[in-house]
Amino acid sequence: MPAAQRAREPEPLASNPMKHVGASVGPLIARAERYGLAVQCAGQASYALSQAEAGRPLAGAPEADALKALKADHDMRAAQLALQVKRTSAETAQAVKAAAAASAGAASLGCLAAPGP
Repeated sequence: MPAAQRAREPEPLASNPMKHVGASVGPLIARAERYGLAVQCAGQASYALSQAEAGRPLAGAPEADALKALKADHDMRAAQLALQVKRTSAETAQAVKAAAAASAGAASLGCLAAPGP
């Protein structure tokens, strides 16, 4: 198209398809944070339970029976929140395993002392 003809046509306005995303992203981020915390707590409880069952209980951690109940509670919470962030049970289980492995080198396991998310 010649330059003279281009000069007569109006410049196209840039569209912003993400203009209204902010309103819906806030609640999604909050749900994702709650899910992440639940997964982290389930992983910490899993690690503490495995250590207790192996005869190497963590200092300050509850007894094995209390850890089993705590782990079940955190697993259930993570599974409930997984639905809200569109994660499958397999993805949640994999995330809990990864959190348990990461807990091995953690300086503190805060979810064992505090109530769940």
